[in-house]
Amino acid sequence: MLNLKILTDKPVQENFLGVNGIYHCFAPMNDNAGRRYTKQECQIEYDRAKSLGIKIARTYYRFEFAYDNESKSFNFESEDMLSFYDFCENMQKRGIDIAINANWWLHADVINEVFTQNDDPEEATENYAAFISESLHQIIEVRGYTNVKYLVMFTEPQRGTPETMRGVHPYDWWLKYTRAVHERLVKDGRRNLVKMIGPNEGSTSTATMLKYVAPKCADYIDVFSCHNYHDAANLDDSDVYSGKYVMLHGVPTHCRTQQKVILKPNTDYEMSLYCKIKGDFSKPMEGDIMFGALDLEEGSEYFRCMPPETAIHPGSTVRIDYTKLSSEWKQYKHTFNSKDRGECYIGCFFNVYQDGCVGLFDKISLKEKGSDKELLKNPDFERLTDDWVLFGACEYSSENYFDWDRWANVGLQYVPSGKQFWFDEFNWRGGLDNPYRGTEIAISQTSFLNNGVQSSFIWSLFDQQWPNSHINSDDSFFDGDHRCGLMPTLRRSLVPYRPYYAFGILGRYLGGSEGTKVYAGEIKRGTKVYLTCTQQPDGNVTVVVANKCGDSVDFTVDLGKFSGKKFYRHLYDPKTITATEDAKQIPYDKVMNGICDTLEDYTFAVYTTIKD
Repeated sequence: MLNLKILTDKPVQENFLGVNGIYHCFAPMNDNAGRRYTKQECQIEYDRAKSLGIKIARTYYRFEFAYDNESKSFNFESEDMLSFYDFCENMQKRGIDIAINANWWLHADVINEVFTQNDDPEEATENYAAFISESLHQIIEVRGYTNVKYLVMFTEPQRGTPETMRGVHPYDWWLKYTRAVHERLVKDGRRNLVKMIGPNEGSTSTATMLKYVAPKCADYIDVFSCHNYHDAANLDDSDVYSGKYVMLHGVPTHCRTQQKVILKPNTDYEMSLYCKIKGDFSKPMEGDIMFGALDLEEGSEYFRCMPPETAIHPGSTVRIDYTKLSSEWKQYKHTFNSKDRGECYIGCFFNVYQDGCVGLFDKISLKEKGSDKELLKNPDFERLTDDWVLFGACEYSSENYFDWDRWANVGLQYVPSGKQFWFDEFNWRGGLDNPYRGTEIAISQTSFLNNGVQSSFIWSLFDQQWPNSHINSDDSFFDGDHRCGLMPTLRRSLVPYRPYYAFGILGRYLGGSEGTKVYAGEIKRGTKVYLTCTQQPDGNVTVVVANKCGDSVDFTVDLGKFSGKKFYRHLYDPKTITATEDAKQIPYDKVMNGICDTLEDYTFAVYTTIKD
């Protein structure tokens, strides 16, 4: 019998805002190929958003909704804006608040012909801020959609380099634009209408942008945010060579892990690392793996998933023969001379193509030849630091719970005192209809809640057809249909993906509003059983327990001050869950006083005092 515990002495979050999602306003919008929902289909999708229990929908919003190309002016009665208002109204009817994007792409959505005819950044910034202010006036003050409460400042604005942004760091452009919006809203008397959220940095496990901007905008950004995605690594203890974390390189994103160092001239150095591959060795692989001393290329410190340009000189890097790699760890060593080079990157590059194949690197070391002194910081990836610059790579644990724990805490450590933190996008990339994805979503939520994250947003709530888009990409786009959600577009099927039901019982019963408290579950590494707890303002209590220990587990939960309550159990079992067109949420299957139960491997249960 496993004894679990909820730590009820003090909440880790006193204003939990719910398990939420990215849900774009596209359903009622026109499309040049006629792929538009009927009014009935719109209502079905809106009802399902409510059924999933989200409290906030983050939605796409750009100047193009209101900009008229012919008159070169804004029309807040345009067809797209009317569709956007329809979305806002239907969310408001269902008690769902909205976080709108203050335009989407950093720089391109400000420095353009819409906001300046003279290619003038100052003019563009002023006009952009005026547009955001007028948008809030039209949406909230004129039409009364007071459920629009949040303003997300761009999407993944760290992407880009100074050479693509007029020689200015993208972090500084973001600060300039967000301050301009803040000041314009203050000037227009509208700053109280919304909370400003940012920087929406991602996908990253280092949060370097958040670290940079937070102290510079703490006076006007209300909620700080960043995000990451889980690539369904499902590592076990043998996949971590030393310590608790390993560097994982996925494909085909030209992944890199590197650290800036200063070498002594004309000195011999020895670099070593451990490497292995997880993949299907019966199928062909192709690509490249290398490591060594890499040249400092322009823009290397920014988010670019590109292969390294050059070695610092011939012989400073070496290639690994990936055909000789296996699922067993193997150490590689390389000796090189620095010659006349000083500053450089020490790192590794992985780009082996095979669907589902990943490369693992651990214990990366650099020493002067003949010395035992380690020259790299954090060589085992154990500390929450940004010593390593990552491109498509990410640190992973053998327990997925601790991946989410680590990524959340990377962001939380940079949040100014008195401010909140959102994990503003997340998902588990293990297959849309993979029923185990449902349990992985539950595990992510136990981690977010236990760490005091105020809210998290799945990308995305539903698969959605982006209007007028016909792109196909490895980012889950199929003829403009972005397939990342909990159910397909209704034009494809009324039957949701099976993880829809897992998200539903989490969203519905964990609650979310001002005054909703979160009490952390006591988590012990190695048990692979995870739990968390919320208490809503009306006194209702919900506990989530997820089991991923590899076997069934008998357990009790010490509920502290919540002992003696009656709980209704909603069980998500990936081995038995079925999806149907009516998409009804999982009903309770058991009533118990206190929590003493058995869960099969890879299942989770929501125990709640709410009876419905």
